[in-house]
Amino acid sequence: ASEIDVAAEHLEELVSEWGPEGDEQSLAKSLARSLNGTIPVIYGAGLTTPIAYRWKTDINQNTEIPAFSHELPELDHNELAGWAGASDYGSFGAVFLDDDDTHPRVKERIAVTRELIATQAVGGTHVVSSRGQTAIERLFSLVLLGDLVSLYLAVLRGVDPTPVPATERLRDEL
Repeated sequence: ASEIDVAAEHLEELVSEWGPEGDEQSLAKSLARSLNGTIPVIYGAGLTTPIAYRWKTDINQNTEIPAFSHELPELDHNELAGWAGASDYGSFGAVFLDDDDTHPRVKERIAVTRELIATQAVGGTHVVSSRGQTAIERLFSLVLLGDLVSLYLAVLRGVDPTPVPATERLRDEL
């Protein structure tokens, strides 16, 4: 419980920095602006893999656009080849979620993969590092950042993130 309490205090500090009242150049707002107009692809490794998937689903639901996620190092076996023609099919932006505990070889893989896809990622490539002292603080910081990025993207697109018409229609049809 004490670790959660400390993490909650840390998140309150990050909300002040990244939240709606925070600076317009905050990480969350600037990342949303950079990804606006793209199909975001979110990459994680190890502990950040499920968080990458959460970013993807939050972006899907809140902004009503496709987004995708995958895990390093597996993505380098097949998905990396798909980036060769990505710009022929749309605007993509890539976000790599990083953490202090990421293995050095995986960190190197992030850097090389980012470099290899940079010319095809019209929306840019971004490495986002977790923030905090403990693993819980760091992982929650990435969850919060993803939540805020998805909401800011929704605002930029003029989408109200609260109703989910596609899901509601699916439920009605079923």
